Amino acid sequence: MELSMSGAALRTFSRCVTCLARIGSELVFQAYPDKVHRLLSEPPNPRSSPARARFCCRFASQRRAVLLISYSDAFAFGFQLELHTLNSSRSAFASVSLKRDFFDHFHLPTDGTAAAAAASSTPLQCSVLLKSVLAVLRTPTAAIDRINASLPNHDASKLEFVIHCLNGLKKTYRISCTAESEVQTLALDRSRFPSRLAIRPRDLTRLLSNFQSSLQELTIIATEPAAGLPCVDDDIGGKAVELLSYIDPTKDDYDSRLHTQLWIDPAEEFLEYVHAGDAVDVTFGVKELKVVLALLSS
Repeated sequence: MELSMSGAALRTFSRCVTCLARIGSELVFQAYPDKVHRLLSEPPNPRSSPARARFCCRFASQRRAVLLISYSDAFAFGFQLELHTLNSSRSAFASVSLKRDFFDHFHLPTDGTAAAAAASSTPLQCSVLLKSVLAVLRTPTAAIDRINASLPNHDASKLEFVIHCLNGLKKTYRISCTAESEVQTLALDRSRFPSRLAIRPRDLTRLLSNFQSSLQELTIIATEPAAGLPCVDDDIGGKAVELLSYIDPTKDDYDSRLHTQLWIDPAEEFLEYVHAGDAVDVTFGVKELKVVLALLSS
């Protein structure tokens, strides 16, 4: 794998790595040949909203305890490079996907045959410490002409970064790859999730501002729009989504903690809301969600 980036792409890459470093400690690079990954990717949707427009969530019941959050781009298909990380408690998985056009240069050797495409469905992968990548990106982007990165093959022990500075200085970093990564690709059948919503990042940030800043976990409950949430007052009835602070009921100070509930009308707040079947609820960490929102707002 060989890639090069500069300018706005380099600044975006730096922000993405910083975001992932606030979630996990290990970064996995997965590089796909263009022909192979286009076979694995979904076709583009011409009706998708413009880039940087939608923050999509899909969630299942507590039996699966899954909240899948994605940031949609109208032309985000045919990805070439994916960055993954996992938090220490294994409760949050974050992934950033970058397509070929993001880079000034991207090359992953392949002979281009159909047989090779089938055999190469497993991407070129390496795992490194995020703090090591942050050290590479410590040089101000305004002083950088371009950054090159290379990984010769699956068995390579070092991921190499070369920084070409505007003043002519050249910096080379070789980061050791870990033997076996604990971060794995998240494989979920999104079509089986009963709920899906899309919301602008700034609107979700506004909704979260109603909760105390020290809150660690949040619960979201989804129902069919026609049914609304049960056991609520008449002025709240008909609102299909509820956000409420989650506090461990086994804690001694449970009764003295601040409990916040927010009922939401999907027609007023969401760009899209789909739910079928019984009510579902998922509890998830607020920290990781705010980290992602900070990236989208930067």
